[in-house]
Amino acid sequence: KVFEARVYTPGSMHPHEVISLDIPVLVSDIVKFVSEYRCFVKDNQVMTCSCYIMDRQINEPKNWFKGSDVVASHLTSLLERGIIQSEPAVVDLGYLDTGELVIIESNPA
Repeated sequence: KVFEARVYTPGSMHPHEVISLDIPVLVSDIVKFVSEYRCFVKDNQVMTCSCYIMDRQINEPKNWFKGSDVVASHLTSLLERGIIQSEPAVVDLGYLDTGELVIIESNPA
């Protein structure tokens, strides 16, 4: 992580001033997450998945696995299609306020 992941004022961030032009940088519109899940991947399989943010609040232990089966199934589909390629990996996914399930980030474990 070369620069802080945050919302920047338009025109204030110039990634090419910090990293070389051949390194891809993901730029996104502002999104609002309702819930967030952390999954661990090994040998191209989801080993575990739990919810750490639910309804925009830090999740309570009794709800850690609520909805995680659907998220794990979605991630399994992404692994099978080669969308996630880092092995082993820690993958965060989240539900947007639109109901869409998206990858937040994927990092080598």
